Amino acid sequence: MRRALVAMATLALAFSPGTSRLVFAQPPVDQGQHERESRIVNVNGELIQLSDGTVVRVPQGLALQADLREGRMVKVKYEVKGGQNVATSIEFLEETRGGRK
Repeated sequence: MRRALVAMATLALAFSPGTSRLVFAQPPVDQGQHERESRIVNVNGELIQLSDGTVVRVPQGLALQADLREGRMVKVKYEVKGGQNVATSIEFLEETRGGRK
């Protein structure tokens, strides 16, 4: 009985005029090109994790696997496809600390 009341209250809130306009007014998450400039903190095959927590799949042919190393600074452009961030371009930025390139 309690579950039924909670379910009915949830449905009533979801379909009330005030909240439905807010829900439908939000733009879809999957649209557009995104860009991040960050350091790679983890590499797992085609997946890289950036220092801000963003995980991006770098398809084969876009970069050499040997170039995807932890600690490298990158500028990556990506699109969200099927709920996954997929790189469309990746640029390896010069390292200036400690004299490394």
